[in-house]
Amino acid sequence: MPAGGKDALEQHHLLPKCLGGPDDETNLLTLCNTCHGLVHGMIRRNISTLTKAGLQRARERGVILGNPNIREARRLGTAASAARKDARKAELLPILAALLGETGCPTLCADALNDRGVTTITGIVWTARRVRDFLRTCREPS
Repeated sequence: MPAGGKDALEQHHLLPKCLGGPDDETNLLTLCNTCHGLVHGMIRRNISTLTKAGLQRARERGVILGNPNIREARRLGTAASAARKDARKAELLPILAALLGETGCPTLCADALNDRGVTTITGIVWTARRVRDFLRTCREPS
């Protein structure tokens, strides 16, 4: 009798349905829900090992893994990220300058930005320190 008793039985697919496993009895194993959960937990823990073994077999067959143009992709990604950051900085600078002119205080400026729902370049809330750091980076040459 299964560990969880006969009232909590489930069907486990030996070859998962998502990989084309059929619903016939040759591919099914009856387990209690506790054991079924354990089997899936063991499968998840083994995914890393299975993935590494699969990648090694692919390398042995001569499959080239990864992006062969990784340096160019990285360069383009970095340039796009810098462009987004510069655009957001240009958008934020006049807002911060106006608020700092009104309040004269980085803390009050940060509070006003947060009250308006304006986030930093990285999408987090403002603090007085972040206001000062932002203004300092705007003064520094790129």
